[in-house]
Amino acid sequence: MKIKKIFFISLLLTLFIACTNAPISGRKQLLLVSEEDMINQSYSQYREIIVHSKVLNLLKKLEIELLMLLIDILKNIQSKKYLNLNINGSLT
Repeated sequence: MKIKKIFFISLLLTLFIACTNAPISGRKQLLLVSEEDMINQSYSQYREIIVHSKVLNLLKKLEIELLMLLIDILKNIQSKKYLNLNINGSLT
């Protein structure tokens, strides 16, 4: 019984010590993990989601395909202007 009482008191003290005030709102909060650790973990999880996201990978592929299509269109336009310049002697 005495061990349970000591455990309960130490648990309450730990919770009381871990409670702090939030800097902006002033409300009480229990910090089990430091803010720095939370930021690091959230950043690594975000990067993992970005890397494994099928939607983003698909968008990247579509972006590349659209850029390649645009390059082809611009090459065709440029070559037609170049041919017109050589044939007619002026740019039309």
